[in-house]
Amino acid sequence: MSQTSSRPLVGGAMLAAVATLLVLGTLYIPLFGSVLSFVWPVPIALAYIRYGGRTALLSLTVVSLLIAILAGPLQSLTLVLSSGLLALLFGYAILHRMAAEQTVLLGGLLSIFSILAAFQLSKWLLNIDIFAEMQRLLQESFELMARQPWASEEYRRLMDEMLLQLPEIIEMTIPAMLLMAGVSISYVSYAMTKWILQRLRVEVPSLPAFRYWQLPRWSVLGVVAGYLLAYAYQVNPIPWYRIVGLNLQFLFQIIFLIQGMSFAYYMLMRWKVRPALAVVILAVMGFNPLLGNFLVGIGLMESLLQYRRILERTSEQQLDARNGNDSIKTEKDHEGEDRL
Repeated sequence: MSQTSSRPLVGGAMLAAVATLLVLGTLYIPLFGSVLSFVWPVPIALAYIRYGGRTALLSLTVVSLLIAILAGPLQSLTLVLSSGLLALLFGYAILHRMAAEQTVLLGGLLSIFSILAAFQLSKWLLNIDIFAEMQRLLQESFELMARQPWASEEYRRLMDEMLLQLPEIIEMTIPAMLLMAGVSISYVSYAMTKWILQRLRVEVPSLPAFRYWQLPRWSVLGVVAGYLLAYAYQVNPIPWYRIVGLNLQFLFQIIFLIQGMSFAYYMLMRWKVRPALAVVILAVMGFNPLLGNFLVGIGLMESLLQYRRILERTSEQQLDARNGNDSIKTEKDHEGEDRL
């Protein structure tokens, strides 16, 4: 009986030790540490799946205390907020067989809370305004792009105009940027957790393959609402018209860019292009402003027309027809053999 009751405690302690080593790698190993930042929460999620929420919470507490001793309390608190809570959510979701899409969305909301909390802690304890630092870095990157030797006068003029508007635009589109950052962190963390846990023979609900990501038709209304609010601001300059309109435009431009890349990847797979080459093609298109806008348009049209569903339905009908013809041919062959 005592062995059974002590098993969760021992297992949780071992997983906490593994998580602590991974966290130290995150803090002190250059470059590779960024990968480990998505790996270290996996032992905490595994503790939840195998031993329950109480053991997982104790394991996370042990990790946070050890990191506070070894690296400082601020590092410990930031890590717990940024990834520890997400690990508990993933453990709960996997244990209760929650849908992967729902888990990622909830994780995105939790990540937004963690980002805001970490930014506020940095401002209170270190007197560092991370939003101001982000604005400064973006301004420097635009200035660097404007000073490139290949930049024409027209291009430099556009960059200068963007630099003048950039601080205001960044400040107004913070909600959309936070939402995209939160969902992206949640998605990558979930994908890494799934990849590792499956190798430990833990069943994890799967996300749809990238080439089958499909937005509903009503998602186009987000773009329409963004432009309508921008027009309403021109007619009646109410500040929240501009703020909400800009956030919707920014958010749905990124969403439809991803949708366009998904559709392009689907078509490349249908054309038997190697996956590695397809990824390179999509990366080149995504980072090119002209081709990127083309992908946004493709994603918008795909959401309206649902072209992939039409292609899949046509392929299924052709397959059924081919199977039917084969069965008719087989029956005729059997009839000929019977006559003989």
